Amino acid sequence: MLNGYIPYRDFYDLKGPYFFFIQALGQLIGKGHVGIFILQVISLFITLILLYKTGRLYISGRKTIGVIIFFLLAHISMLWGGNCLEEFTLPLNLLVIYSHLIIFHDQYNTRTEPVRDTPDITALIAGICFTVTTFSKITAGAPIIGIIIGAVILLLMHRQFKELGFYILYFIFGAMLALFPLLIYYGHYGAVLRMLYCTFVFGFKRSSDLSNAFSPELEVKLAGVLFSIVFLLVHGPLNTLFKKADDTNTDIDKDIFILLLPASVITYIVLHLGDGFIYYFITGMPCLLTALILFVKIYDPLILFKNVRQSICWMLLFVFAFHYAKESVNTVETFIHRPDNEFQENYYNNSVNMGSLIPEFDRNSVFSFDIDMQWYEINDIIPCNRYVVNLQYFIALEPSIEDELIRFLYETPPKWIITSNTLQDYLPTMDAIVKEKYDCLYQTDVGLVYLLR
Repeated sequence: MLNGYIPYRDFYDLKGPYFFFIQALGQLIGKGHVGIFILQVISLFITLILLYKTGRLYISGRKTIGVIIFFLLAHISMLWGGNCLEEFTLPLNLLVIYSHLIIFHDQYNTRTEPVRDTPDITALIAGICFTVTTFSKITAGAPIIGIIIGAVILLLMHRQFKELGFYILYFIFGAMLALFPLLIYYGHYGAVLRMLYCTFVFGFKRSSDLSNAFSPELEVKLAGVLFSIVFLLVHGPLNTLFKKADDTNTDIDKDIFILLLPASVITYIVLHLGDGFIYYFITGMPCLLTALILFVKIYDPLILFKNVRQSICWMLLFVFAFHYAKESVNTVETFIHRPDNEFQENYYNNSVNMGSLIPEFDRNSVFSFDIDMQWYEINDIIPCNRYVVNLQYFIALEPSIEDELIRFLYETPPKWIITSNTLQDYLPTMDAIVKEKYDCLYQTDVGLVYLLR
């Protein structure tokens, strides 16, 4: 992007445009890992500040620190390899939750009459955060969508129709503020429709695979979000069963229940979509942490198994903690026992040797199959076709991509092609065409170098 290439037009992916902007900003700050690592640090710092401020709305500073430690111990596992989109949307989700808790809880609980001032800044923030998350990855903004629904229900329930109108207007204004840069950027390059297609239509195809939905493993990963839902249900105004059996006053406020339940339910639903990589579940942390703060608030002192509904919540927390504690230990061990420099040096040297065969004047005619993008970075080469990474996956979702690549190879074949050593296992059709039209000049552990006949 820093060299003028346009996402979706010049390189194909289903990630949202704002995620690409974050990556470009990271490379603008510092090449390689440095710039994006700085953005990760800033994102996590803002997350911790917002989490602390949310906690201090209800519990003491010491207890809030305990919630933060609980979050960080689980977050270690969810970081996966780092630089995942959900890291950058986490503070946006927390910001929307925190700002709504302040406005709506204050309106309906600490005053005798509802506040007549419209929560305009809160709606504006929600609109901006909604667009940024939606145009990064729509599922990453699930808590925001739920909070907005809860806010609308609250305003309707309290018959604040004028305030509801202004809330919607300010939300739309915030959403358009964040959308405007995208329309200018992609409109200038004539790629608005392509951006929308890749981000939403193609992205939906990816998330529509429900073959692993509701598997026991996935439900364990979702134990934190389930805790949030169950906590709200058994301590909320709709619960009657446990209230009769429990004479302790452990109910949460009705307005908080209405505000938070849609966020938890929607988050639970959308996290069943896609492949279930562990970093996806960062999106569930805002709901879990908000519910945990309220859990600590209503059970003071926090005694184990004080009653039936508390025991149910503890069980879900234990499942969550046990699962993610193991994953966090694995992450730490992976870091401590990570491969030494020999593997990295071999990969780098083999990639350089492969690239050295390609003359400088041919470097705009290089394409690859089943090769990581690191190869291009090492050799400072830009692929000559927009379909490069995840090809076997993209073709499975949209077979027309394979037809387009076949035409590309026959009608405008690149002079050089790089493939993995196992291309025949992943893309047998492409492997057959490459071997038909190209001669193999060089082979390493990284892959093979082919020259057009």
